[in-house]
Parts: sequence; structure tokens; C-alpha cells
Amino acid sequence: MRRLLAALSIAVMALLFFGTSLWADEGPYMLVRVDVNPEVKIVPLLELGLDIVDGVRDQYLDVVCFPGDLSRIRALGYQAEVIIPDMVQYYAALSPTEDMGGFRTYSEAVTELFQIHDDHPDITTEVFSIGQSIEGRELYVIKVSDNPELDEDEGEIFFNGLIHAREPIGMAICFELLNQLTDRYGIDPDITYFVDNREIWFLPVFNPDGYVYNEQIAPSGGGMWRKNRRDNGGGSYGVDLNRNWGFNWGYNNIGSSGSPGSETYRGTAPFSEPETEAVRQFCNEHSFAIVLNFHSYGDEMLYSWSIPYAPWGYTPDNATFQMLSLTMQQWNGYVYGTAWEVLYEVNGDANDWQYGEQTEKPKSYAWVFEVGPSFWPSPSSIPGLIAENMDPCYFLIDQAENYMPTAVSLAYIDGVIDDQVGGNGNGGLDPGESALFTPTLRNNGWETGTGISATLFTPDPYVN
Repeated sequence: MRRLLAALSIAVMALLFFGTSLWADEGPYMLVRVDVNPEVKIVPLLELGLDIVDGVRDQYLDVVCFPGDLSRIRALGYQAEVIIPDMVQYYAALSPTEDMGGFRTYSEAVTELFQIHDDHPDITTEVFSIGQSIEGRELYVIKVSDNPELDEDEGEIFFNGLIHAREPIGMAICFELLNQLTDRYGIDPDITYFVDNREIWFLPVFNPDGYVYNEQIAPSGGGMWRKNRRDNGGGSYGVDLNRNWGFNWGYNNIGSSGSPGSETYRGTAPFSEPETEAVRQFCNEHSFAIVLNFHSYGDEMLYSWSIPYAPWGYTPDNATFQMLSLTMQQWNGYVYGTAWEVLYEVNGDANDWQYGEQTEKPKSYAWVFEVGPSFWPSPSSIPGLIAENMDPCYFLIDQAENYMPTAVSLAYIDGVIDDQVGGNGNGGLDPGESALFTPTLRNNGWETGTGISATLFTPDPYVN
């Protein structure tokens, strides 16, 4: 999912219609690498509605597909190589002795949520449901704060995972952060400050039906179901919950699909799914300064806008997104940018609604974190993937202070030595010679800084 599709060719190409996959039993899920050199038009590939999971711009795209999809890809004239012929078997082999590939089951996740409240009733709300899934499972949330049952004038932040059922690392990160906040409260001064001065919300399992379905079809982990479990009729199931939001819903058939069998099927209407409607109402009841939506995979931090066309492309807050992402990159090393710059264009996604909908609710600065190297990473790699995202999470909690004021810090200093005039010309800074230093300042806050002044000094008595 590297820097690909930064500038899509919008040329319309005549092609035969090829229907997208309708059934989960059409054969194994495959990982296929498709050649997209600069001479190749990629729009027809995108219009197949497949899940693009990785790639390098002007070189290749990695897509998840069924054997029938592979035939359609090749029939369109693309060169395609099978990287993993059966992804479920491949992931299961990574953790043959582990339940759910080393991740919590749905029932274990629910049990742990309730246990966290039982263990820390003074700093957590009771676990409660914000709505039910299409199959009637509860969407459970919990808040961490020093006065959990009060709605105080404190910055609010919202973490969620598993909107796509085959991406459990987001749930794992939510639980690690939740446990650290509650277990270290009163011990770690930074965590104590955050809990005392923020309202921190968690929805670890956004798509319970899809995740339970993966438990059923692949109890050792590696289940490849992505969508929810709506019965679309005709043997097709599921809506992509990250294409079902109301902002730019159904903008085109590149960033989402109107075909019920597609992995990116957007549903019959915005918020047609009870899961997205429940989270929409939940967001409207709060003033989340920041929302962090966990996904996998690709090691990326994505923000709005998710489509490149005017008047979209970049938000008015693009510089803020860039600076905050640059700060977080020092911890997790992830590539960052708009969805269409880094990965591919998307429409009807959560990020754009959370940021762009400013009538029903205040603006939220929203990110997608695409975590790790695969949907079901090896159990031994899970702790590291969680750990690399803890500091970014704490950083965003800190930033959620109803938007941080101007906070200027020194980013770096460039120095230039010029001793050709008035010096000995050896390229070194010798006694009596001068150098030009250019400091670069970084505003880590949300507000525009004006009238900034700074003083450079050194304790070295030999430097003036």
C-alpha cells in the first residue's frame, strides 16, 4: 500500500462487464500481485471492487481475490502473479496451536471489557451498548476518565478497531491501551494526567458479526471475511462498513462498489447498516476532537480527503495532519498522507465523514492506522505491532485537549560553514570563523502561531 495512485488516470476505457465475486465459497482467498507499470491503465482494475492491500506506485498492486476474480483480472489484460494461493491456510500455518491466531475471540473481548470496569469502577463507565449489529450482537463501548459518569468539559478521543472483520490487530491495540490506562492510573504521572483531563472512549469490536463468522470458519485464525453479515440476497452477504458512511457515499465505482458481491460493496444507501448508524449516532452525541480507526495492513497513517477530485484532494487542515503525522512517524515509522496519495481513493469511508461532517457534530481529526505486514500477523509479532503504536496513541490523547493551542518546538538546525572569505578555506569551523545556522520550528498545536520569537544560545564560552 505504498505511495501508489497519487494521480489516477481518469480516462474512461471501454471494457466488457465482468461481475464481481458473489460467494465466500468460490474457492480460496488468494493474494495476487498485479503489474501496474506506467503504461497500464488501472481504473478498470479498481472498478472490479477488490480489496487492494499493498503495492508500489507504477510497479504493482497486491489484491485479495478469488480464483474467478483472477480470471477477470487477466481477461482485462493485466499481468498477475499468485503470491499466496490460499490465504486462510497460509495464516493458519503461522499459529497452528493458537486460538484465533493469538487474538481474543469475540466472547473473550466482551468478557474482558466487563472485567476492566469491575476492576476499575472509579475511572471507567459501565460497559454499555450503542446499538446492535445486523445479527443482533451488541456494539459495546467503554470510557476511561476520572469522573467517568460525568460529561465534563474535557477533550474527547475515540479509538475503534475491527470495522473489517479480518483485521484484529486494531482490537488488540485498543485493549492494550485500555489496560495501560486503567492499570497504571495513579502510578504513571502521564497516564494519571490523561485520565484526569480527557474522556477516552473505546469500541474494540466494530463488526462483531463478521469477526464471529471468521471464528466459525477459521477457529485457529486466518479467517478472511471482511464485511458485515447482511444477507444481500442471491447468495451474497455483507456490506463493507468502511464504505457505508454518508460523506461522498457512492461518489464513483472506483472508491467503492455497487455490486453486493464486492469486497468494497457500499450498501444500498448511506448508513444502511445498523453498525455504522449506531456509531454515527454515538459520534453525534459527543465532541470527539480526534478519532483513530485501526485497520491492517501496510504500515500507514491515512487522513482526509480520501478522493483526489476537486473540490476535495486536500483538506484545509492538511498541514496540521501532516505535522501531527510527522511527529507520530518517529515512533511507528509509518508512511503518512491522504488515502489517495498513499494507498488508493476511497469513498463513503469513516475518515471523511468523521472529519467532513460538521453540521451534525463538530469536526473530528480522524486517522486510519494500517497496522503491520498482514491481516493475521504471526503471534510472536503481535506485541511489537502493538508497542510501536502506543506512543502515537498517547500523543493523540495529549492533543485532544479540545485542540491544543500553539506549541512551538525546535525541529532541527541546519548549519553552513563558509570559510572561503575571512577564513582558511579548510571547510572546518576554526577559531575566529563564522557559520550560518538556520533553525526550523515546528508547531505541535492546532492553532496558527503568530508573533513567534526565539533565542539561540550556547553554554560554550568560546562561541559567540
